[in-house]
Amino acid sequence: MMFPLNRIEIWNVVGVLVVVLALLPVLYFVVFIFRFLFAAFMDRRGREIYLSDPLFGNLKSWEKWEHWEGDAEFGAGEIERVMIFIDANANGPTESQRALFHEIRSQYSSVLPEIEAALRKYVGEDWEFELTSISIPTAAQAWDWSAGYFAETDEDGDMGYDVHIKDWSVSDVIGSD
Repeated sequence: MMFPLNRIEIWNVVGVLVVVLALLPVLYFVVFIFRFLFAAFMDRRGREIYLSDPLFGNLKSWEKWEHWEGDAEFGAGEIERVMIFIDANANGPTESQRALFHEIRSQYSSVLPEIEAALRKYVGEDWEFELTSISIPTAAQAWDWSAGYFAETDEDGDMGYDVHIKDWSVSDVIGSD
């Protein structure tokens, strides 16, 4: 046996239908804007492109960016591999950028005490640091580069730091959560 709907229930159903029908254009508009902005962002980057470099290994970039990234063999001390960020055009890294990376690997242990001292000024003695990335600019002959570090303690959590090196000395430290 079915129970007939009373007037209040009918108007509740009609009200819900009206609200749903009224929200459909708004939902369509939100989806349209999202797709438009996403397409604009993707167009700004272009398509992904890949490059196999003799020193840095497999690198990835985007068609319209002048920046390459990958995971390179570092081999300095206990650090086997690091993320590598290289400012370079579609042709990939230059010979001067490769030469700088060779030099960074060979000189890293000599500049590490100064890097650690600079980092300790910002965070204290109980933090442990881990090298996570090396960034090489376009003008690599200036011997200007930066290293990304991850630091953590039991009390304070974790932080990321960029240490900028100019002529084999620390020139700046920038931290972020």
